[in-house]
Amino acid sequence: MKDNILEIENLHVRFNTFDGTFSAVNNVSLNLEYSESIGIIGESGCGKSTLAFTVMRYLASNAEVEGAIRFKGDNLLEKSEKDMETVRGNRIAWYSRTHTLLSTLLLPLVFSWMKWECTTRS
Repeated sequence: MKDNILEIENLHVRFNTFDGTFSAVNNVSLNLEYSESIGIIGESGCGKSTLAFTVMRYLASNAEVEGAIRFKGDNLLEKSEKDMETVRGNRIAWYSRTHTLLSTLLLPLVFSWMKWECTTRS
């Protein structure tokens, strides 16, 4: 058996809203071995992007995450934001082929704002 580069176990992602709690990802588990790739497909709104954003730890402050996301054996959900900065883009990345050139150029600005927003609320 090969070692896994990515292991997701029993992942749940919920968002607390003014109208209650919204479950975006429910009990997702998967293993990805070295030299494998994965494509996540599904209907609009089924949680594909939320799953990817959760792996990258790019979530809004009202998100609640349960489960484990291990990358090369390290649980990303237990890492500090500073530690995640060394992981994102250097060791793990996400690309959505639906991005236009404009959104590709603006996405880093959005993530920078999200990071600033999260740190100012802490």
